[in-house]
Amino acid sequence: MKRDWDGDDKASSAQEEGAAAASSSGQTCSVLKNQGGHFTVGIEVGTPPQRFDVVADTGSNALIVSSCICQKSGDCSTQDRCFTGTNHSSSFLISSTTEVHGTKVPPLISMTFGSGKIEAAVVTDIVSVAGRNGRMSESLLLMIGRDLRISGPFEGILGLGLPKSDLSTAPHHLTALAGLDASRTKEKTIPPHRGGFLEEAKVPRFSVCFNNGGDGQEDGVLRLSQPPAQSPLGAIGKGHWAVDFGGISVGEASKPPSFCSQESMQPGQQTACAAIPDSGTTLIMGPKDQIGTLFSELCALWPRCMEKVKTDGNHTELALAFSEVLLDCGDWMTSSHGLDQELPPMHLHVAGADGSKRALKLPGSGYVFETMTDEVHYVVAHLPGMFPVKLPVGTGEKKRVCTPAFGTHPYDTKLNGPVWIFGLPLFYEYQVGYELTSQPPGISFTEESCGSCRPDGQLNEPTPLSLAAETRKPRLQRGPRRLLSFDVNEPL
Repeated sequence: MKRDWDGDDKASSAQEEGAAAASSSGQTCSVLKNQGGHFTVGIEVGTPPQRFDVVADTGSNALIVSSCICQKSGDCSTQDRCFTGTNHSSSFLISSTTEVHGTKVPPLISMTFGSGKIEAAVVTDIVSVAGRNGRMSESLLLMIGRDLRISGPFEGILGLGLPKSDLSTAPHHLTALAGLDASRTKEKTIPPHRGGFLEEAKVPRFSVCFNNGGDGQEDGVLRLSQPPAQSPLGAIGKGHWAVDFGGISVGEASKPPSFCSQESMQPGQQTACAAIPDSGTTLIMGPKDQIGTLFSELCALWPRCMEKVKTDGNHTELALAFSEVLLDCGDWMTSSHGLDQELPPMHLHVAGADGSKRALKLPGSGYVFETMTDEVHYVVAHLPGMFPVKLPVGTGEKKRVCTPAFGTHPYDTKLNGPVWIFGLPLFYEYQVGYELTSQPPGISFTEESCGSCRPDGQLNEPTPLSLAAETRKPRLQRGPRRLLSFDVNEPL
């Protein structure tokens, strides 16, 4: 199959002037659409604009949209929208090409995410997000092949990761495109990544937050160029937005955490642990042993959990008991007695590069998800030659159960110890802000209502917090869970 990579020799000067004018200062916003396990934001690419709904991801810094070549090859779903540059966008440009078997091919890169790999072509075009335009000069990635373990729509990624990071400026090796022999060029490298959308659109800061679902509001808000936050924490990461992490206190913020203490640091470490606030990850993720310790402490301060431990001799592990009692939340949770009244709160201890500290509170409803599962009942069966056992039998009905909004992953670094990922739960409780212009870049956590965004890119007036927040229900987890989007073998 012949692929036509030809772009216009030069984008029109009028388009470049329009992009600069649209990137003037002033706060704008865009709706973050709730897709169940992640949130997407609408972006426009090219001239005239082609629209896509892409994952808003603070854990990466690439801007990726699906190319129609990916659909033609069968790697991408024909149900998703795809981008065509040649003869469709007057601002589309391929600055450099390599000839392979008589076909001019743009620089190609392979990228690894938590859910798999993609192949992409490096091109130039204009991108608009929330009314702010940026000319992505050799930094727009057109996905031409993918091997991702995902379900549902996927049209690309808007990377909002740390600008000018060590990782973003590293050259990527050329990789073979399906159907083409790129062996002659695979040892060459393409020019370094020149910058993400935030840099190209000259956005000084942005924030991400999600609504809890009260009054039918389930979407979130991406703010661009909002007023500076007070007392942001200086980021400690070189490749990712990251803060110093001092562990989690259960119950009272003053209680010393059981992990990530300074006493646990090895020689040469700069921090005991670190944490990355990542809007593209569904869960809060950390080392298995530390999460097990956290669950045990939650059970120890939860009377209902300890009652089960005392009455059920099979439950010697508090962490297991915590998960099992939580599953049956439908049996004891009511409209007036929710998870905030039932479970102890937890406090995430974070600090900036200068040592300034902050405790981020997550109430019971903030660290629990509600999911749908098949309902079963148990029948006693007599297996041949064995004692009677209880076997689960499906009823054909669905029931709601509660699960901790946590997952495990190994991400250990020499300088900063184990790295935690603060996923969606943190963005439901706080407006998480990112300051690009400070040295070091800053991260803020603001306790305000997320709000909503109008179609014209302006914020709606904030509404008073509802008293119903005191008995919030757990968030319903509808879609598949999205894993972290970066390589855990990389440094922080």
